[in-house]
Amino acid sequence: MINVLIFGNSSAEDSIAWKLNNENDIKNIFIFPGNGGYFFKSKARNIELNLNNKKILKECIIRIEKQGVTALSGGAMFQKLLEISSGFVYDDNNNTIVIDDLKMRTIVECIQNELCNKQVVIFYNFNGEAEILKRFLSSYRHISSQTSEKERSEIISEFKSRLFNILLAHSRTMGIGVNLQNAYAIIWVSPPTSLETFQQANARVYRSGYQGKKVPCFLFTTNQLLDKKVYKALQNKEQVQKKFLELIKNSI
Repeated sequence: MINVLIFGNSSAEDSIAWKLNNENDIKNIFIFPGNGGYFFKSKARNIELNLNNKKILKECIIRIEKQGVTALSGGAMFQKLLEISSGFVYDDNNNTIVIDDLKMRTIVECIQNELCNKQVVIFYNFNGEAEILKRFLSSYRHISSQTSEKERSEIISEFKSRLFNILLAHSRTMGIGVNLQNAYAIIWVSPPTSLETFQQANARVYRSGYQGKKVPCFLFTTNQLLDKKVYKALQNKEQVQKKFLELIKNSI
């Protein structure tokens, strides 16, 4: 029997709950934030996502595979699952709702214990991740998608001059032209969905042509959730790409 967690309170979520309510293998349907219309469905009920409901969240297997369920976008579900992997979700107004900050606290503990006094670049993909992390980081600089080009250059210059140790950066702000080779380690809060973004961000710290430097790369995942599978998919894509490049080199 499957427990399902649905996010939203619109007619689209109502349609999903209606369809799932008639499925024999569905045990419970939890809706956040939900609306009064769900209560006439025998298996559905509204819940509040807070630390008291952590157990409910962990028990929910969000897996809609039936072809008859078409009201929810697969891309939207994918993004929600990645958000949950980082311990939060966005509401309909794009506000960050924290479910569990364990992943972020673990990242900070790693920095304090394993990477103490080391220069570290933390890559994130959701603004909600940065919002939660900043509650636990005491000394850092932050480059977001809203950071101006001038401020971005100043922050990078200060980091290279070792004026601070922790650089928190959105993965898509670290493209070609940025040099962060003085960093000791990389931390990924969550996986990007693009292999190019993953490779480009890592290349800001590690250059394949630079011999003698090994850069630890920490990939933080949540047990039994989506982020680990995305990292594996990225790794498989990278392996395919490397094999393809080797084939081209051997044919020249």
